[in-house]
Amino acid sequence: MKQHPIKYFLAFGLCCFYAASVMSCASSQGQSQVAGETLSPPVVVSETASAPAAAKTAEPVAGAFGIPLGKRFAPSMVAKVISQEAHSYQGQDKAEHEGTLYRVEPGMPNGYFTHYAVKTNKDGVIYNIEADYQDTEKQNLCKQTEHLAQLLEAKYGKPRGKGMLGDWYAFRESVSGPYKGVRLYAPKCRIGRYSISYSDDNAKEMGTEALSEPMEPEPPTEPKEMSGL
Repeated sequence: MKQHPIKYFLAFGLCCFYAASVMSCASSQGQSQVAGETLSPPVVVSETASAPAAAKTAEPVAGAFGIPLGKRFAPSMVAKVISQEAHSYQGQDKAEHEGTLYRVEPGMPNGYFTHYAVKTNKDGVIYNIEADYQDTEKQNLCKQTEHLAQLLEAKYGKPRGKGMLGDWYAFRESVSGPYKGVRLYAPKCRIGRYSISYSDDNAKEMGTEALSEPMEPEPPTEPKEMSGL
């Protein structure tokens, strides 16, 4: 039986129409997904979170353990005066003068130290405050002195001088003029000994004009390990 060519033509047309419909539907879905992605709201990054933290300003060297530099010493500045003795010091004129050395218990002690001393000039003005630590078992405390140096750096800024082995650190207010700063000595930290010294060479020349006032108390938010430093 002979088939009519019109039937083949109709069948072919229906197949093409079906294929075109399927492709058109798939294309519409893809465009819809792309459009959806394009219209999604952008992620907002907080400017506050990305902003760098402001650097803390270095504090001036005003004293330590509740004892002020550049003031006339008074027993009320400390918890207890253990002893006192005469001592000599060199003034800015390079001449020798006689002052007083006080062994004290400060009003604001720090757990990193066990012994404290105050040096005054001939008129009783404080120009040096010292503290040290001596471990009775002679343990290696070099890690402790490294942490102590970090605490001092957080308060007084980067040291202007430092030993190659971390055995000393110098925190100085200014490179010009008479010395005023903090020195941490730790060459014997391996046998449990180190010390710290707060000095003001200008105070060596002060006379009776210097007032006798204690330091302002530290804010209550000050970390305990920073107490008195």
